Amino acid sequence: MGTPATRADLPLEDEQELLTPPDLEDPPQVGIVPVDDAEQIVRTAGTDQPIVLAGDGEGLVDLAAAGLVTGHEVVLYSGTVTPTGDQLDTALDDGAALVLTDTNRRRALRWGTVRDNTGITERAGQEALRVDPKDQRLELFPDAGDDAMTVTEARGDVWADATSYGNNVSLTPEDDPANAVDGSTATAWRTGGFGSATGERLQLTFRDPVTTDHLSLLQAQGGVRNRFITQVDISFDGGDPVTYALDESSRDPGDDGVGQTIDIGERTFSKVDITIAETDPGELRRYDGISSVGFAEITVDGADGEPLLADDIVRLPRDLLAAAGSASDSHALAIVLTRQRAAGTVAVRTSPEPDMARTFELPDARSFRLVGQVRLSPSAADEVIDRALGLPDADHGGVTATSKRRLPGGLSNRAMNAIDGDPDTWYSPGFLDQHGEYVDYQVDHAVTFDQFDLTVLNDGRHSVPRILRLEIDGEPVQEIHLPEIEDQPEPNSRHTFHVQLDRQVSGERITLAVGDQLEAVRDVETLDWFTNKPLVMPMGIVELGIDGLQAPTLPERVDGSCRDDLVEVDGQPVSVSLQGTTADLLAGKPIDLTTCDDAALDLPKGSTDLRTTAGTQTGLDLDRLVLRSAAGGRADASTGSLVDSGEAVSQRPTMEVTASSRTSVDLHVPRADDDFWLILGQSHNAGWHATADGQDLGSPTLVNGYANGWRIPAGADIDIHLEWTPQRVVDKLLAASALSILAAFALVLWPRRRRGDDSDVAVDWEPLDERRDALPSI
Repeated sequence: MGTPATRADLPLEDEQELLTPPDLEDPPQVGIVPVDDAEQIVRTAGTDQPIVLAGDGEGLVDLAAAGLVTGHEVVLYSGTVTPTGDQLDTALDDGAALVLTDTNRRRALRWGTVRDNTGITERAGQEALRVDPKDQRLELFPDAGDDAMTVTEARGDVWADATSYGNNVSLTPEDDPANAVDGSTATAWRTGGFGSATGERLQLTFRDPVTTDHLSLLQAQGGVRNRFITQVDISFDGGDPVTYALDESSRDPGDDGVGQTIDIGERTFSKVDITIAETDPGELRRYDGISSVGFAEITVDGADGEPLLADDIVRLPRDLLAAAGSASDSHALAIVLTRQRAAGTVAVRTSPEPDMARTFELPDARSFRLVGQVRLSPSAADEVIDRALGLPDADHGGVTATSKRRLPGGLSNRAMNAIDGDPDTWYSPGFLDQHGEYVDYQVDHAVTFDQFDLTVLNDGRHSVPRILRLEIDGEPVQEIHLPEIEDQPEPNSRHTFHVQLDRQVSGERITLAVGDQLEAVRDVETLDWFTNKPLVMPMGIVELGIDGLQAPTLPERVDGSCRDDLVEVDGQPVSVSLQGTTADLLAGKPIDLTTCDDAALDLPKGSTDLRTTAGTQTGLDLDRLVLRSAAGGRADASTGSLVDSGEAVSQRPTMEVTASSRTSVDLHVPRADDDFWLILGQSHNAGWHATADGQDLGSPTLVNGYANGWRIPAGADIDIHLEWTPQRVVDKLLAASALSILAAFALVLWPRRRRGDDSDVAVDWEPLDERRDALPSI
């Protein structure tokens, strides 16, 4: 296949590259991956026990990831079968298993990039404040409507809309307008990425009229901030806008945590529009490296003086269970919930959903078994992750290790990894300026020392500290100047400095910080693949060898005792336990969550709200939850496929392909004692038609998330013909084109019709100059 194309000017030395072991073998340019027990492109399948899924292809992927399908089942979408009703009734008669997912979301779609194509989950019937021509949605089930979609329900005192969010190229749902009124300064509505933000508008709608004389604006926090909003236009209930200047107080929370408070004069309103009028810097020719802008919090106090907050919850599709009604009680039911997230190594993204907030409706009360998958949260602070791993902090005889920041995705690049005695782990901050980075250790006893060894990475891919500041119990004690060293060419090469202090020091809190001087770091740079500009790479502190300062021993397994801080249902905590190893967690792998003693989760008829706790608080991200209920409404303790896929395979009739071409297939089924499905594993399209013994079966049904399916009546010696009917039109046009070409050749080659013998006709060729002279003058 040749050598893969590379670009030396874009080395792609990003977070993922730094976290990849240098001795990891490169994958082959071309590889063959065997698939066990693969299905044929054209096959038959039994009609018993199909799966009817409320959602879309992402839901089918989630179902497979949860281990609930084997690949041999027949899967139907509720958006396909519920609009008519007859197909759903047939599926129920066949003993279908029912599945609810939080997919088929009502959201924007852009197709200009290979990733980051999906927007926020919208409310049912939500209308855009401004039409986005780049939003080109694919309506999977145009006849089903919002009931077949996952949508957002606004439960709080206020909800938010905006003319745009994120940037003008891709879609970043973590910049949701609702983040401006969610009560957290860690999230924000952001807009204007890669372009101007002037004229962008945020609209807040309040459930009940608000009477107040002020509101507070706090601009987006965190990340790179080199552009700010300096002026806004605010209007109330569609009235004339009033211009307000934003000062420095709007950029930081301050002691009250609300930013800049604006006097609006006492008024009552139900809707407020805030339009960005000016930014600093303002209009530019290019916006490379310029941050987006927005608001972390817009605080409007209610009658009780408390801020009015949004409380958005994601509602699962309700078409399936609403159509099935009480009949669903006699069928197995699974509810598969998956948190929308971004990879921890993607520094320019954060997870759209820090936690899960879901609501769904049941036609009748039933019991479920709850299981889930949990991972370490890459967005949690160092000390929170240490606590999740079971490491004791200073209050419990251990060490509380913190840092200013950590390499995105670097679960083994925490402050604790600089004192764990493991040469294969190290503390590393993120990319960009390394000045002022620090590690901080709090212990429960005084540590006394007058020297220490400092081992740093020196491999040409990491910056190297040169001037450090040692602090004891919060007080600076010495500035440390490290000698200059040269880069080593080998990956993860290390260099150890022996540091002798001017005097003996003692304390319970030890801080080592990089100096603020320009020369305090020897920068190693790479090229940013976003902007093609130089980017400072992070340093790596492999070991801070201070006698008496050492990380506690990491437990081999996660504490499996019951806890009630991860999941709640209808406001009540659910007692769960975790099962897995800390090694898996640190490798980014999931561990299992179950209810304590596998207790059943009893859910009532009607609406149920399920929420999880954000991983930033617990260090643990709940990425997937699965609720299983058996036919009859009892909790289903089984694992694996929702249906007996082995029985489904055994029920399929045999078939023989008697003829095939690029556009058609002929099949023979010797005998089918029952109705069966004929499945063509090519992308679903109404252009495919099937006939059985000459009877037209019409257009196919969408099955298995992509394929074409026809339900074939039972019988003997069934001859089936599949054909891509649009090819007929193509063939006719090709034939017409061929005839046209032949006609054109005939006209060219056919002898010209002679008008007579003019071979003796004399032609008087008058000289050109004489003819020109004969022309009349003008």
